[in-house]
Amino acid sequence: MSDPARLAAGLQLLASTADSAQIKQVQVYLTQEEQTNYPALVHGLAAALANTQTSPQERQHAGIALKNTLTAIDEQELHMRKQRWLALSEPQRTQIKGMVLQTLTDNNNVVRKATSLVWTQHTHAHACTSTAFSCFFFFFSLS
Repeated sequence: MSDPARLAAGLQLLASTADSAQIKQVQVYLTQEEQTNYPALVHGLAAALANTQTSPQERQHAGIALKNTLTAIDEQELHMRKQRWLALSEPQRTQIKGMVLQTLTDNNNVVRKATSLVWTQHTHAHACTSTAFSCFFFFFSLS
């Protein structure tokens, strides 16, 4: 099970340090969690993104990390990440989508930009070529 306190501490560290060694440690932790605790990680990242009680920078890092669990440049990696997302139960996906959607109207521009990364990078990675509205909600159509 993913440790919510450790995830929060990692996001706080990313938001407050420029130390490359510490950043690398958090990145390694996130990669390990993605491999071993994917459902808890994506839920935790979405919850952190939606949490208005934390700093905008922490929320921004949560959004970027969430985006990174959904996208990839490599086609094989992208396919694997898509399948991992689809392996979540419908209620899990719905809850995560809901948390992310609520941030689209957040008062903080940094948070809204991080949320838009989740959408735009994911849809571009999937080579979505239909209308902008359809592309924007492509992520939601994965069920």
